[in-house]
Parts: sequence; structure tokens; C-alpha cells
Amino acid sequence: MRNLTNSGFFISSKIGKAIKDYNLIEDGDKILVAVSGGKDSLSLLKLLLERKRWAPVKFDVIAAHIETDKRCPNSRDSNRKYLKGFIKRMEKRSPHIRTNIFRSVARIKREYIDLKEEK
Repeated sequence: MRNLTNSGFFISSKIGKAIKDYNLIEDGDKILVAVSGGKDSLSLLKLLLERKRWAPVKFDVIAAHIETDKRCPNSRDSNRKYLKGFIKRMEKRSPHIRTNIFRSVARIKREYIDLKEEK
């Protein structure tokens, strides 16, 4: 865990304990981390990739930036470029999934939730 600060080491040890106690990761697992650009998702990605280097189980971590339509128009391109660069530095594969998440949620609500309430 050579790339971690003291607080990063502390958090990583807690993550390791949770993984072991609850059997969260097994050999051959593929973990998709949805990266928004916030501190929480970037920290999770970094800590999982660091742990992957020396963990007793072999697993794969894939990062995906899911872009929404509700970002500030001026920061959208710079945020996307920053995240792509960050993900590439951390892991070679970096899918960029662009979705209109708010329309998708509205459609799901309309198709599944509202129909059940009408019955």
C-alpha cells in the first residue's frame, strides 16, 4: 500500500476487514466502479485498485464514468477530460458511458411505478 496516505491506509484496512468479514470479493470477480468525479467514488476506485495489487484473491476492477445531463455546461468537458485521464492513470480500461440518467429514471417510474399505483 505504498501509494496511500495515513488516512488512506486506515480506510483501506477498514475496506479489507469488510471484504473479509462479509466475503464481498471472491476469486475471479469483476467489480465495476461508477465514477462520478466526487471524492467518494475516486477514493473507492483508488483503494480497490491498490488492494488488487496484493490481495490474496484475484479480482478485476473496471471504472466507468457515467455522465449525466445535469452537470454545469461549462464544466462538462473539463470534468470528462479529468476523469478520463485519472481513470487511465489508475487502470488501462476506462469505458465512458453517457446516459441521460434523469430521463431513464422518469421512464422507469412512469412504466413500472405509476402503473402499479393505478391498479
